[in-house]
Amino acid sequence: QDDFPDETGEGTASLSSLTIESFEIVVNRSGRAEMLTEADFMVDIRELSSGQIVQSFLSFTEVPENVTLPVGNYRVEIYNRVFTTAEFNAPLIAGSSDFIIENFTNTPISVTVSPSNFGVVVEYSDNVISNFSDYETTVSNPSGTLIYNTLSTDAGFFSVDPLDVGINLSIQNSL
Repeated sequence: QDDFPDETGEGTASLSSLTIESFEIVVNRSGRAEMLTEADFMVDIRELSSGQIVQSFLSFTEVPENVTLPVGNYRVEIYNRVFTTAEFNAPLIAGSSDFIIENFTNTPISVTVSPSNFGVVVEYSDNVISNFSDYETTVSNPSGTLIYNTLSTDAGFFSVDPLDVGINLSIQNSL
């Protein structure tokens, strides 16, 4: 198959086989989970040479069985949120697949979605809680910085890059 079809015309992308299983994502240290279903996912079809989105669906449940497109190279992207910076309670489940539309051809599409960022939960030991009046942990990477203080229980989600961790502890006054 030619990576750069030079035919004119159009074909279809068969999206009927796309399915999303429900995801349960733990978003805090007490075990609270966020349940994601098909309705939580968005779908974009992007023309590869320009990067332009040519079809967009705000919910996976709106995706038709087939989409007619001009001959060319495309990518289908499925995601539950737009992730640009580190954020609490922001798990990203995403996947994409490149495909080629050829004249008068129906192209089947398959995409696997999976966790695409990772969560960090900070728990303080009983020793820290009882011996320090104040404590916080700063976690950062190229996607941003989050501060976990004494009241933080939620997971912070970061891009898949190395982390820097800093801890500040204030000693209790014993007077």
